[in-house]
Amino acid sequence: MASLPAYKEKYRVMQTESSLHPGSARALYIGHQRPCHVRMEGQALVIQCTHMAECSVPLRHIARIHLSTRVDMSLQVLARCTRRGIPVVVADPQGEIILRALGREGIDEGLRLRLQRLSQDFEWPARFDNWHRAQMMRATRIAIRRLGWEGNADTVRSTEQRSRNELSRHLGKRTAHRVVKQWHSLTLAWMQAALQEHGIDARSDAWVNDHIDLASSLAAPLERQLLPLLLQWAANQENPAPETIWQTLIDLFEGRHQTIERTGRDLLNRLHRWLVEND
Repeated sequence: MASLPAYKEKYRVMQTESSLHPGSARALYIGHQRPCHVRMEGQALVIQCTHMAECSVPLRHIARIHLSTRVDMSLQVLARCTRRGIPVVVADPQGEIILRALGREGIDEGLRLRLQRLSQDFEWPARFDNWHRAQMMRATRIAIRRLGWEGNADTVRSTEQRSRNELSRHLGKRTAHRVVKQWHSLTLAWMQAALQEHGIDARSDAWVNDHIDLASSLAAPLERQLLPLLLQWAANQENPAPETIWQTLIDLFEGRHQTIERTGRDLLNRLHRWLVEND
């Protein structure tokens, strides 16, 4: 059975360091290139993909899991992962998110407690919406400045449309549509794992998300600020084969994980400051 380093080499699975377990736990992507079967043996996932030797990945080495719908994995295995605090996102080949499963091991209770108190206010959704719009405008201004685009930085919708047009110009309309969904699933999976570190896990997600999908809401300004990264990647693609898009996006996302971590943590810090001011 293959070891963890051999798995990384054979499957081209990017496994970058997690701030939750630095130096040990990594992001794990399975099934985006070929069908796979996943089972549990002891405290490890055993992964068998078509035309590949099976390999074992200890749960302690996994920070979050991003699965394709082409992966055959039982609910029992999924439950074992989440009980160990490993959040899971499942997406189809088009990038559409099918399932989000939260773990149960948040280590920083401060953000969770402040969110819980604020969510008891009946004006909570409107107040959060105002904050969220401000974050979208801020992220849009940053993206426009880095892209060198002219125009009103506050027009969030027009920036979104222009970015989609740019992606379509480089990749074709159909591929661009798929890339937008796939990129969203990657940023959402990161944000879900980051929120779990702050205690927004399976125990508290229900009351936080009663009116607001917090992970999706926070993933939106993160995606917007990372827009220059995605558009630069698209401009460098030359007739990309549809079956390789997923892996090249994963390579991009994990290859720039330090930028993404810094941007995402900055957003969460601004949320925390806002909660402190409104507590």
